[in-house]
Amino acid sequence: MPPTLDEIKELETEWGDLRDRMDNDYKAYIGAPYTMNDSMGNPVPGLVHVTMPYGKLYAQKVIASLVKVKEQLKVEGEKLEEGQAVRIEEHLAAIFEAVGDRLRNAEEVSLDYHNIEQACIRGRIAKRILFRREKVNKQYTGMVIPDILPLDTYFMVYEVDYEGVDWYSYSQKKSKRQVKKEYNVEKTSEVEERDVYDRKRNVIYLDDEELRDQRNPYGYVPMVVQVVDSGSMLKNEGGMRYKGESIFSLARELIPEMNRLVTMGMSHNVQNFLKNYVYKSAEGKTAEPPEYPDGFKGLTVIGKDEAFDPLLSQDLQNSFRVLWAILDGVYQACTLSMTEYGSLQFPLSAVALLQLGENRDEVFLPRLQAISSAKRADCRMIIKQCQKIGGIIKLPNYEFPVSDFDGEYEIHFKYFPKNPKNDVAAYALAGNARAMGVSRDTIFKEILQFEDPEGEMALADIGELERVTPELFLFNRCHALVEKKKFLEASFILDKLKQMIITGVVPSEAGQEQPTVNGGEPESLVPMMTEGAGGGSRRPKSPLEE
Repeated sequence: MPPTLDEIKELETEWGDLRDRMDNDYKAYIGAPYTMNDSMGNPVPGLVHVTMPYGKLYAQKVIASLVKVKEQLKVEGEKLEEGQAVRIEEHLAAIFEAVGDRLRNAEEVSLDYHNIEQACIRGRIAKRILFRREKVNKQYTGMVIPDILPLDTYFMVYEVDYEGVDWYSYSQKKSKRQVKKEYNVEKTSEVEERDVYDRKRNVIYLDDEELRDQRNPYGYVPMVVQVVDSGSMLKNEGGMRYKGESIFSLARELIPEMNRLVTMGMSHNVQNFLKNYVYKSAEGKTAEPPEYPDGFKGLTVIGKDEAFDPLLSQDLQNSFRVLWAILDGVYQACTLSMTEYGSLQFPLSAVALLQLGENRDEVFLPRLQAISSAKRADCRMIIKQCQKIGGIIKLPNYEFPVSDFDGEYEIHFKYFPKNPKNDVAAYALAGNARAMGVSRDTIFKEILQFEDPEGEMALADIGELERVTPELFLFNRCHALVEKKKFLEASFILDKLKQMIITGVVPSEAGQEQPTVNGGEPESLVPMMTEGAGGGSRRPKSPLEE
């Protein structure tokens, strides 16, 4: 039986710590305005509250970098028919395209962006998958509805066992117009909808009222969830808060401290800018100060023999400078270095660039692994539901026989994050490895990490043959131009090829070698190691340091 509404609310309360963490991450993600509070949680009066965009900038940089990552879908199975793996890959690609079109029509976020944002900000990825035959006026149309709904894991609770998801509840706000359209129920205001699935039933709640209880036709919970392998998986009390961490896990407490320091510095500057006066009188504090024609921020009345001894401004400036340097250094260590933002003012060696790339991977790789696992689970559930539908799967712009999904095979999603700086460093390292006699197979697979190392090695072989065999170089160029239907250009190359074969004279431009320095290996774009005293990445000075 599905959980009762009270049981759902009880689990929502138990997940309160996790939601508190997600609330803090969301504030950093959107750059929520910062307010400096006192020990009682009340805003400190008289301050200029400043919000620095570091959290927002960091999140957008990570998400944008992951959006640019190239995805490769690969189906592998020893017992598959010839060409079946390629057909499965094409079918799955067409299905995801149809899902994207459907989400786009409803102005929902794309699946790829949903996966990335959820993995980065929530630390969890979830989707509801309901592939079914389309029915219009109680008649099946023959079409299949590719229904995948991205779920924001902040608004859901669920329980799992060793067979998968046992049940889940997803809550969202619905306007009275949406309720009328979806359920034909009249409401006077916005309501909270809870969509609850277990392995046998599907229950809909509107606020605290059960609206619908119907059979789950799938026989399992049609929801895929994947937790990012980041944070703590220990079973301590309250450990749920630290399981499936976001990209803010190391900088979560730093961002408010940076805002606090800048708020204090800005408030100090404003206080110095505005005019404050002391009026000394024999009557002391009870004296009535005279009117002063100039504008000022405040006036304090004291006795003639009394005085205020303020903290020297230079001491505050030194404090700001030291604290900012500490916070800034720790923040970079906990997030991304400034090389990722293009603000580095000095060159780095290949080894230094690769080390920075490894720090970058510590943020990216757990998210990419979670996205890969989530998409594999998506594919398995999609295939399972399509096989239940049977026959021909007809999508808006594509159709295929579901029998193509038969057989035993593995589905893999591989991701290739590319960064020009890391590529340059890898090429420098590859050049040195080649000079040391390291095998080309190791260089292409382990150092350069090409998506298709065998294909790249085959192209390299052709290039080497063209270099030492100018006739082959001209023949391949002529053939390529013919394929592009550039027959005039191809005829010029063909004439040169004929002349070379007849006379044995090689044209100077055919099969030219790559320009080198001093007749040796091609010059590296970056040095392998930094010479002399090195330095770390630095931000430009902040206003507090000026």
